[in-house]
Amino acid sequence: MKKLFLVIMLAFAAGYGFSQQKIVIHGRIDLLGRSRHVTISGLPDAVIKPDGSFEITGDIQVPRVALIATDSSGASTIWLEGGVYTLECREIKMDGVGPVLMRTPKLTGPLDAMIYNDYGKAAYKGFADHRPENEQKQVTGALTDAQRAANRKAQRERAFHYVDSIIGKYPDSKVLPDMIRGAKHYNGDEGTGALIAKLSPAQQSTEGIKRLLNGLRRNKAIAKDGGFENFSMQTAEGKEFKLSDVKNKKLILVDFWASDCGPCRITHPRLIALYKKYVDKGLEIISVSLDSDREKWLTAIKEDKIGHWINVSDLKNWESPLAKKYAVSFIPFRFLLDGDYNVLNHDDDGQIWVTPGTVEQEIKKRGL
Repeated sequence: MKKLFLVIMLAFAAGYGFSQQKIVIHGRIDLLGRSRHVTISGLPDAVIKPDGSFEITGDIQVPRVALIATDSSGASTIWLEGGVYTLECREIKMDGVGPVLMRTPKLTGPLDAMIYNDYGKAAYKGFADHRPENEQKQVTGALTDAQRAANRKAQRERAFHYVDSIIGKYPDSKVLPDMIRGAKHYNGDEGTGALIAKLSPAQQSTEGIKRLLNGLRRNKAIAKDGGFENFSMQTAEGKEFKLSDVKNKKLILVDFWASDCGPCRITHPRLIALYKKYVDKGLEIISVSLDSDREKWLTAIKEDKIGHWINVSDLKNWESPLAKKYAVSFIPFRFLLDGDYNVLNHDDDGQIWVTPGTVEQEIKKRGL
């Protein structure tokens, strides 16, 4: 975790600097309920006046994506950097979705903020083809599996073309890394890699793109092996351990951590509770330490009381071959495997996807 924070801070310092920029946001919002405030992450809250208008003034050090919401709505995203903004916002309801949602149909301000907002509107609509004849074909049950597959392919092509056209028109835009990251869901690994290749070397060296490239490399390694590597390391007791030694288990959680990682150790009580509840039903945990000091590693195991499961390390810190192979660039970093060592899920792109809660969901889904 320390490594990730350091890399991010150095990237910000090199790419953007830390000089404060003034930001002024004039807005108006169409309300569905009785919301009284608008919040934008990192800026002061604003009171919504009776006519729906609001104003936010503040300072920003690093251009970034921010969340915007009202008291009673879910959040949407906007791009923040120094300058003057005018927003037209709206609370909306969607069929089948409980909470009120927040949208920004119109934004004027810095160029990158307008580029990002237009992208957000296209992504929200799923890069759909809204010609009437095509919308008619989307009636539930009216499409064959082949037609649905063709529609998904066309959707990927539209998403790729959208981002590709922005790269061509605004090659120096600061929002490109976030845009490519957001469109990965549509473009997949191959399309995402092709878009990254179109960026400048400076953009490719940003932290967001490096995390994406790590994810692509990780997925490639997983696909090549057809399952998680049958790695070998020493246990905390000094014995040789291989992944294949874990037999007759239904789920295996591989947890990368280190003794000096606060966010890793703060989740250990939840992992302990999870393990005690499901160990007899087929759950195993393997904690892979990225420590270099054996005594610190063993002390942390004892202090956190995680000696109930398998603890291993090669004591090579971030140079651990296993961590490098699977592009483990932050910790905690987790892989969830089935009993045959196939990867069911893993953390990716700086977002924690495998938590004690998601492991328990998988356990319940499998009826363990």
